[in-house]
Amino acid sequence: SQHIEVRRPDGRCVHAWRRPGNTRPVLAIHGLSSTSRLWSWTLAAAPDVDLVAADLSGRGWSTPRSDASTLAGHVADQLAVLDALGLGAVDVLGMSLGGFVAVQLAATAPERVRSLTLLDGGPPMVRRPTSREQLEAAFADRTARLGTDWPGLASYVDAVVAHTAPL
Repeated sequence: SQHIEVRRPDGRCVHAWRRPGNTRPVLAIHGLSSTSRLWSWTLAAAPDVDLVAADLSGRGWSTPRSDASTLAGHVADQLAVLDALGLGAVDVLGMSLGGFVAVQLAATAPERVRSLTLLDGGPPMVRRPTSREQLEAAFADRTARLGTDWPGLASYVDAVVAHTAPL
């Protein structure tokens, strides 16, 4: 794997890595509570994939932003990683928060996104919650799962598929 640190204008560092392969480059963007190492399973399952992954700001080895993290900020970091690696258009894979970053990346720089694959994330909500109560209601089906002791993966998957409303 090739490891790089991309210096940002505000002095932060974005840590990224690339494992070259025989496919078109795939930029994989992890979720809120993860790091770029999430994608190790992809490499194990598909060792020929040319995979690029960066730690989002404040995660893994990337330094946090001094201001609030935003989708636009995450997109700018992803574009800086692609630029540092000399990559033009890539296939983009986003999971959870990474799915939202991926959609914003495609909207911001469509010439850099060849295809878009979203896992457990996606386009922004039509109406943004404006209160804590609305936010809790919007994610009630997801937060209800937190207190459940699942007997196995199959029962968890069944519950998610049956009860999770799409964003």
